Order: sequence, then structure tokens, then C-alpha cells
Amino acid sequence: MRLRMTPDTALAHSIRQDLTQFAGILRTNGHNWDVMGLNSRFNPDNTLSLAQVKEYWRIFLAGKKTGDPAAKNIDFYVNIPFCRSICSYCHFHSSTPRKGEIGGYVDNLLWNFKFFSPVFKGFAFRNLYIGGGTPSLLSEHQLKQLLDGLFKNFSFSHTGQKTFESNPGSACSSHFRTLKEFGFTSVSFGVQSLRPSVLRLNNRHYKDSESVLTAIARAKKAGFGDINADLIAGLAGDDVDGFKQSFTRLSKFLPHNIVVYGLLPGNRYLAEKLKMSSSYYFTRYYPALIKKLLPFMREFSEKAGYTTDLLEPFKWHWGFRRHGQASPDPKTNYSGEHCVCVFGVGLFSMSSIPKILQYRQTMLPAKTNPSAKTHKARRYTPREAMLGFIINKFDQGSRISTAEFSQTFGITLDAAFPYALRALTFLKVLDRQPEFYVFNFARCEHKYIYTLFFFREQGHTVTDTARGPR
Repeated sequence: MRLRMTPDTALAHSIRQDLTQFAGILRTNGHNWDVMGLNSRFNPDNTLSLAQVKEYWRIFLAGKKTGDPAAKNIDFYVNIPFCRSICSYCHFHSSTPRKGEIGGYVDNLLWNFKFFSPVFKGFAFRNLYIGGGTPSLLSEHQLKQLLDGLFKNFSFSHTGQKTFESNPGSACSSHFRTLKEFGFTSVSFGVQSLRPSVLRLNNRHYKDSESVLTAIARAKKAGFGDINADLIAGLAGDDVDGFKQSFTRLSKFLPHNIVVYGLLPGNRYLAEKLKMSSSYYFTRYYPALIKKLLPFMREFSEKAGYTTDLLEPFKWHWGFRRHGQASPDPKTNYSGEHCVCVFGVGLFSMSSIPKILQYRQTMLPAKTNPSAKTHKARRYTPREAMLGFIINKFDQGSRISTAEFSQTFGITLDAAFPYALRALTFLKVLDRQPEFYVFNFARCEHKYIYTLFFFREQGHTVTDTARGPR
């Protein structure tokens, strides 16, 4: 006689099958448990021209009034995809510039500004971020030319942030003075390590901590009251004591903010620099490293006058902000929000029109041919937008505001993902609090595996939507 399966036993059976499948996906992904790698919106399925991109923005902004949140919360990103040398660990698209290449690139950006300017007439962008690459490679003339064209064609909020990314080795006082003249409020330095041997091994351009101290001092002298410095935990040639040394010395330079990123290595870096397998790095080496570093960073940063964000071990970035600095996010003021609206300009820049389209520029457009297909894009469905929301929140921490989800999508979290929440409740992972759903992940890989339950709802197969690392 066949035993009748109860709802609970049927759920348990389904969960066991799913967990087996999800563990297999994680193994296929080299045990990389970074949840941002699950975001299917990073995988384009279409190509667009400049003219088509312009039309998408025109349609999105049509009929929106100045007081509309969508009109107030558009951020502007400019990408400068050049570096003096390419860091061994870097995943970003960048190259060493040929003679005259940066000047030609700036000219192309200026043409893009004029091309898109009419669409955004009457709208003020919230925040401005110029990144790369290494924007500080621009000459003083090129920087002034770029900013002059940018501010002549677009308007920006007086209350938003304007941030410029810089390498300590190419930062100079004239850049900082020019940035202040154009109203910039923040600079961000990619420090990564203060150990010369680590910098050399990872092909970093500057060779000592003196350039970092000098760069921060120059930015302060120019009047910047919001200076960020980044470090990376897990670099080849570094160790626990070495990272602690870098963190301690950097905090004594008194940047207003320090962000620590966990290293997400590619296969080549794992083999040539770290000399270990992906499985070993993500399941043993990195979790053990972070377990040792987090208590130190918490204790030392508090003594040094920094406020910390959520220092949980199942993240890939942690922020430390000096007391009195009010910006919610150290570099961009986005504060981890999901539906951020970003207009990006420049080669390899990423743009996002909330719940509609995400695209990346992959070719430089010819000035006389805005119909050339220069952008890779993906239109995403409401379901994909919801999944992106979940992924973003898990990248930031381990809780989701039920009210924020409902306000964003017009549906409750329980109605959108009934199976996922039932499964996670059954596994005793979910704590339903009045305002938040809190997820208790016991191991680093659990966040990745349990996120896959949200892909398991009706009409979505995990194998189709789960992707590899960033």
C-alpha cells in the first residue's frame, strides 16, 4: 500500500530535493557564495543603440513631474576605463591608455553629454560619481574640459553627493582644486593595502603608504570633508597580521570613511597568485580569514573613532565611518537601495532604469552614427526585479523590510514568494519580526543556497536563472 504524503512530509521531500540541487549549483560555481552572482539582470540578452537608449529614457521620464521620486532619485555615473597598470585581481574592464587615447575618449564623452542632454532637461540628478578605471589619470586640462561639458549639459541636486575616484599614486592638488570648483563633495581612494610587498605582487602602481598619506592630506587641504579609502582582505601575499597593519595605519591617516572589501578572485588569480583551488578559497581560506579579522576591525575601529555597519561574516564589504559623518553609504549615498536609477556614460558604464531595463555600454559610439549597436541590455520582468531586490538585501545583510518590499512592488513578500518563505520557515532560518523578516544563516554558503529558494517559485527554474560569479 502506498503511504499518503502529508503536506509537511511533501514539503520536506521537496526541500531535500531542492537543497541537493542548490548544493550542486554552488559546486558548479566553484563554491563562490557571493549572492550578487545570482542576479540574472547582469546577463544581457539584447543590444541597443544610443538612439534606442535615449528613447527608453525619454519614455521613462515622460509625464514625470519634478516632485516625483523617480525624477528626484536619478544618479549619474561617468566611467573612465583607463589605468596606468592593471591590478592582478581586478575584474573591471580597463586598459593602459595609448598616446592620445584619453583625450579622444574625453571628446567622445562630451559628444555623449550633448546627445543625451535634451532628454534630461528639467531634471536634476541626485548624485554624481566619476569612477573607473582611474579617473585621476586625466590631465588638469582634460578634467576641466570634462566637468565643464558635464555641468553645461546636466543639472545636479545641491543636496546630493559628487564623488571622484582616485588612485593615491596619481592624485594631485590641482585635481582637488578643480573638483572643488565644480562642487564635488567627496573623493574615494583605492588603497587596497599599505604593504609594499603586497602592492608589488598585485601590480599596484604606487609602492608605499607615503603616497596614501599625501593624497589624503592634499584632499583635506583642498576642503574635502568626505574622504573614503578602500582596503581589500584576502590579497595574495597578505595575511592576518599584514591586513591588521594596513587597517591600523590607514585609520591613523584619518579618512572619513574606510570600506573593506573581501577579495572575489577569478580562476587565473587563484591559480597564479593565491595558488589554491576555488573550493578551498571560498569554503576554508576566506571564511577563516574574515572570522579572524572582523573582531579586530570592530574593536580597533571603535577605539579609533569609527562607527561600523553590520559586521556579519557572510558579506563581502564592510563600512567604517568616522563619528559625525552622516551619509548613509560611504561612497555613493545609495544606502544599499535596490531600485536605484542610474544613468551611466562611458565605455563599460552600467545603467539602470528601475524595474524596466539594465544596460552596459560595450563599444564607443561613432559621433556620426547614434544608431550603431553599442550597448548590451536586458529588459527584466517584475519577477526578476523582485529577485534583484532580494539579492541586493542579502548582499547588504540578512534582513528584508516587508513594508519596503510591498511599497516597491505592490505585493507582499509572502504573496510573491510563498514557497521560499515556507521552506525557510521549515528549515528554521526565517524569523518573522513585526517590520522585518530576519534570516539566520549559520554558514557562509547558506546565504547563497537559501537565496535559490526564491528562484524556485512557479514559472522559474533555478538552472535557467542562477548565474556564475561577477
